[in-house]
Amino acid sequence: MEHEHEQIKKQVEILKVQASDLGLNLSARSQPGRGLPGHGLSLHLSDGARATEVPLRLEKSSSVSQFIDELSADLSLIPGYAGLIQIKKGYIEVIIEDIGSSHTSQRYGYSYTLPRQISGDVGLRKRASSGVTAKASQLTVEISSPSALFDGLGSRLCPPPMDYFAYDDYLTLKISGVKICDLPHGVKLLEEIGNSFSIDLDVRFGGGFSISPRFDWEKFWDRRNEGSASRVAGSLIDQPLNLSMNKYDELATKYYWHGRRSESVPLAAFLAYYQVLEYYFQRYVREDAIKLTRINLKSPSFMVENDDNIARLIQIFEDEVRAKSSEQNKLTATMLNCVDPELLAGFISCDSILARHLGNKDRLPGVPTVPSKLSGEQLVERVSERIYRLRCQIVHAKGDARDGKVVLLAPGTPEAVGVREDVKLVSHVAQAVMIASSTSIALDDR
Repeated sequence: MEHEHEQIKKQVEILKVQASDLGLNLSARSQPGRGLPGHGLSLHLSDGARATEVPLRLEKSSSVSQFIDELSADLSLIPGYAGLIQIKKGYIEVIIEDIGSSHTSQRYGYSYTLPRQISGDVGLRKRASSGVTAKASQLTVEISSPSALFDGLGSRLCPPPMDYFAYDDYLTLKISGVKICDLPHGVKLLEEIGNSFSIDLDVRFGGGFSISPRFDWEKFWDRRNEGSASRVAGSLIDQPLNLSMNKYDELATKYYWHGRRSESVPLAAFLAYYQVLEYYFQRYVREDAIKLTRINLKSPSFMVENDDNIARLIQIFEDEVRAKSSEQNKLTATMLNCVDPELLAGFISCDSILARHLGNKDRLPGVPTVPSKLSGEQLVERVSERIYRLRCQIVHAKGDARDGKVVLLAPGTPEAVGVREDVKLVSHVAQAVMIASSTSIALDDR
């Protein structure tokens, strides 16, 4: 053990020299107390937009030696995905997972099981000699255990498993022998080649895969340090609890629970919660028109026998319904009738991650931000506009431009993963509308 430790120390010194020669930013870890395995070093890598400190995982002298051999000056992280790219080498490596799964629901992080026809077993689990390889001219595509380079950088490419950083159960897709012009071109190749290979495997063996989004460590640490509005903390609740006796609409409730069950797939959950809101549209458009009608009927100057008065009343009713005939206006009318602005503001401000997400104009292109300064009806109206625009982007596959490229909220994209925070917002609004629209349960009904 001592000999191995000394060997690692020597290899680390070689690594420092190698990194310096390649122009890579290697430094002492800024947060050594977070329990990550390694030897106190971090590489600072960019994904084209920002630099990320990646604590190194260097546990065996042989893996350190391999890690050094695989380093290159153009090493970068892949924007949005859990992977790395070396442009001059023509090499891409990224974590993959089973279609339809979400890394947040996996006990040990990302998980992909090769079809038995390929692996010869129930699943491939860290077998260096096992895997699947495909070729087309100079291009090679492979699914196997992570490379030494990838494993060394895994502390910021993998999600935190429940037993903390025991990375024993994930596979990577490796693309090599391809000419990569720049980072955006590399991302395009990854998506196109990865999708092609995944469909090949699914058609032939019933086992496709998806490219894993990069785990958001910044949010993870914020959640741990600051807490979240979605968690209930504090002392035990006194029981028995007060039962509200609210009677909720059956169909709206079905949509609501569908949203709850779908939260590992943000786009599906968002649409399910939106259907809760949609269920009440006509009720509140009609209700606003009825309120206006009732106000006019109560006026002492209103004469039932006067045709002009009746015609004016009909016109008021029609104008009100027409004004709210668009879907966005129906949503706004529903929310203004049901959502308490103060409670909505409190819900957002209590979740710092959600608040920052809603104020970030770059997170979801074309979707209105919700600045923290908004309050009252202005806040409700802006949240309504955001929910509606998101709904349109998801349903109609209409994206918005970013850096000259149209960004779509398509399933599996980094932008779609970002909708996860908006799911919390729309679920809160759905709850508020259901509660405001509920009646009382009558126990003596026969």
